[in-house]
Parts: sequence; structure tokens; C-alpha cells
Amino acid sequence: MTNRVSQRRSKFIVFALCAGLIFGCGLAQTVQARGPGTDGQTAARDTLKQMALLQQLQWLQQEIINRPDQPLLRQRWAAAAVDSGGQKLYAVGVGKPSPSFQSPLAAQQAAERAAFLDACRWLTYLQAWRHDDRRPSFGNLSGQAPAAQVIYKIVTLDQTIVLVETKP
Repeated sequence: MTNRVSQRRSKFIVFALCAGLIFGCGLAQTVQARGPGTDGQTAARDTLKQMALLQQLQWLQQEIINRPDQPLLRQRWAAAAVDSGGQKLYAVGVGKPSPSFQSPLAAQQAAERAAFLDACRWLTYLQAWRHDDRRPSFGNLSGQAPAAQVIYKIVTLDQTIVLVETKP
């Protein structure tokens, strides 16, 4: 039991360090959607909240991938993926550029599209698991993905990570 806890902590620490390196070294390009009339402090605060949410959701989603038969992970992820008022749902998607593209721009656009579709897949799980955290089992999904929009993204040379939101 303590071995699993230490493994989880180790994974989280490694993830946090990697994320810190990406953000700190300037290797990532981050994009945030801003509405008209947002001031600098509000935008900075929103960016920090979105970064924290992205990291939390991505970590929980990875844990679900690693241990798909754990309903407690689904419950924790579903709780974190719904805003406090229940008016918005969030999910993270990851896309990697394919080396088969000759154009770096085309590869990047394909990675962004893949990340968006991955996030929409997670939103579909979220909608189902909010009603029954045992069904569908992970990897056995069918349904229509909800309309969503990217509110934050991180673009690096080897991947694109997006945070999307939708209404329930």
C-alpha cells in the first residue's frame, strides 16, 4: 500500500517538475482565450487557474488510463472537471505531431486537432460518469461528443495540450 502511495507521489513530482521545466524554460507557447475588456490582473489570475486545472485534470486522466477499473478515480476526476456552479465541464486533451507530415505547420495543426478530439472524448466520458461512475468502462465509449471550445493550450515541439470547456 505504501509502495503505491510513494509511486503516485513520485509520478506526481516528476509530472510537476516536467511541467515546471516546460513553463519555466520558455519551451512552451501558451495561448489563452481572452474576452474583450479583461484587464491584465484578471487575465493573469485566469491563466494561473487554467494552468492549475489543466495539470490537475491531466494527472487524474492519466491515473484513470493507468488504473481504468478504479471508480474512485473517476469520481475525483468528475468532481474536479465540473466548476463550482455546475455550469461548465472541463477536460484535457493531448495530441502529438506526426512525423509523416512534410510541413511542420500541418503537423502542428494535426496535433492541435488530435488534442481537441481527445479532450472531447474525455468530455463524453465525463457526461456519462456524472450519472454512473461505473459505466461505460474506460475504453468502451460510444456517444456524441459535446460542442466544446479550447480555453487554454500549451504547444511544444513534441505535443499540444488543450483545456476545453463545454456546458452540461
